[in-house]
Amino acid sequence: MAKTIKNKTVIILCIIFAVIILLVSTAFIGTCVRKNWAPWQPNYEKVDITPTLNKTTLTEEDYDLLYRQTGLTKLGIDGFMKNKNISAILEIQKYFFQSQDVYFKDFAPFMGYMLRSDNSTVPHAILENGDILFSPSTFLSFIELGHCSMVINVNTETLIQSSGYDSPSNTTSTSNIFVRPTFIVLRANADKNTRNAVSTYAKNNLIGLKYDLLAGIFESKAPTTLKRTHCSHIVWYAYNHFGIDIDGNGGKIVTPHDMISSKNLSIVQVFGIDVDKYA
Repeated sequence: MAKTIKNKTVIILCIIFAVIILLVSTAFIGTCVRKNWAPWQPNYEKVDITPTLNKTTLTEEDYDLLYRQTGLTKLGIDGFMKNKNISAILEIQKYFFQSQDVYFKDFAPFMGYMLRSDNSTVPHAILENGDILFSPSTFLSFIELGHCSMVINVNTETLIQSSGYDSPSNTTSTSNIFVRPTFIVLRANADKNTRNAVSTYAKNNLIGLKYDLLAGIFESKAPTTLKRTHCSHIVWYAYNHFGIDIDGNGGKIVTPHDMISSKNLSIVQVFGIDVDKYA
């Protein structure tokens, strides 16, 4: 009997060991595979959009052309056109069609994010307080996790973010997103005063919180006092405090990708990501 129990224990330990080896090997292989990843770039012709931008009034067809040439939606284009800043749109178009060299920066075992090799920032849409910056370029092995943050001071281009286990939620520059080869700028479908209030609330109440990837799963997704959070949850929590749910599927955990499908958010700009996904 004792020998039988000992044999079963050995078998169980061998199975556990084999599973661990398999998981580590898979993660390692995935880390190598992801290095072949490349950001999307247009496979169609770059055209002169200056005549379109010089029009007095833009049609839906014009906005569609400009979106496919710059990644800027109507919100993004109109932000520049208020001051007839055509040169800024043309600069964004130039970057939109450029090929990009990227490299991975690891920050934890099998985890890393992509940066532009020359470490230059990409020209972007005119931002407003409360805007959400999303980049799919954060990976666990080959799994695309993504990362998001929110603008809390448009004048200094300051973001609030919850970036990882080694640091509490903090502030950072928008350049931390715009140096990445892929990003989407999102804006809540709410008036400007509300979006300003959301960003002020986040700035005053949501800095210094512990990181918790499982926030909302084993406890309330929206506790009265928030103590633990992660990158997408902190942005969701700030908007939810004002009655705006930006979780696209309404699950117990909100991910950066959930926000893309939210009916309460609109896209302002797409870069390095297939525009047809969001057209």
